Amino acid sequence: MKLKSIFMLAVMTLCMMSCSNDENSEDMNYGKEIAKVYNGYTKSTAQYFPDGMYATGEKLEITREGDNKVNIGYVSETFGTFEIKNATVSKNGATYKVEGTGTTIMGMNGTGKSYECSLSAEVSASGSTFRFTVPAVMGGMTVDFIEGDAPANVMVTGSYEGMAKAVAQYFPQGMTSENQTVTVKVADNGKVNISYTSDTWGTFTINDATVTMNGDIYTIEGAGSCLMGMSEESKKEYPCTLKASIDSEKNSPEFVFSVPSVMGGLTITWSPASASASN
Repeated sequence: MKLKSIFMLAVMTLCMMSCSNDENSEDMNYGKEIAKVYNGYTKSTAQYFPDGMYATGEKLEITREGDNKVNIGYVSETFGTFEIKNATVSKNGATYKVEGTGTTIMGMNGTGKSYECSLSAEVSASGSTFRFTVPAVMGGMTVDFIEGDAPANVMVTGSYEGMAKAVAQYFPQGMTSENQTVTVKVADNGKVNISYTSDTWGTFTINDATVTMNGDIYTIEGAGSCLMGMSEESKKEYPCTLKASIDSEKNSPEFVFSVPSVMGGLTITWSPASASASN
């Protein structure tokens, strides 16, 4: 009986050790836990564009290389292919941290060149961010991939090319200007800054404008100033307002600038001569 009890105790101990090892193995299988395709948007910054360039509808893929190792692949239509192999995965609470180095292949007109890049990422159920850093490109470039849908203010950013028609009490028939550019940039707190310079009417600046979305239409509203005058010495600032609507595809945007105190009320309506907006 004593021998049988000792044998059973040994078997139970081995079973417990086996279960413990399995649990530890499962606990350390971080690569498998975060391996999937991530959908999101990107913000890219460099010395040449410190305000950032945005891209939406982006995809990034993590594949398992080992228990604590993963490969990351991301293809940007603007900046090329990013590939990080054997990145290390660790876990702190509910957040996984991923770090590694690899390459990005980018170039113009199909002539790609390979550059060293590094990756630092945080992955969690509440949202994941991936930062690619490429020191040798454009004075140091970073590409941040953010999981999830882009905020409304990111969706409307870009440089819009088109035409503007100015109407006032003195010329109700309107005056048209070609090759006009309206620029929308991301501001803090989900807002945007808008700038427009007209050779005829001066410089319009609208900061911290509000962006709202209704269906597929984004509406921008804000107030700012217009600097105008016949000469540099005579230039003066006038209050102005802006109301704009931009469809999700940016095919038919419209910007309306109003300057009540100029020429009995000046209104400049910008519209695309041909649909075009570049981020």
